[in-house]
Amino acid sequence: MKILVIYYSQTGRTKRVAKELTDILRSRGAEVKQARIEPEEERDYNTNIREAQKGVAAKIKPTLTNVSDYDLVCVGTPVWSSAPATPVIMATLSPAPGSRVRRLSVLQPMVEGVPEVL
Repeated sequence: MKILVIYYSQTGRTKRVAKELTDILRSRGAEVKQARIEPEEERDYNTNIREAQKGVAAKIKPTLTNVSDYDLVCVGTPVWSSAPATPVIMATLSPAPGSRVRRLSVLQPMVEGVPEVL
């Protein structure tokens, strides 16, 4: 099975969860690619929260990954203002033209550091 683990992490917590998931999936024989969602400009946490509350769309750098190439796409995101981080929303809702996500899983690390899979 080909799996893409794509994530956004500002503090490193979501990155650690994405790496743990990648390691587990690889140990079970899956072919896994990991990619980071990168905003065009990193902002401080408080600015991110204010913009998330206002519904401001984050501008992200293009990811050079065609999600159609994967059987499963796992998206890792922190929670901003009770919602997924806006860079993740933008990456998930605006994939490359002609690409299609077959199956999607969302990972949101809890404050305690225990991943929650939705």
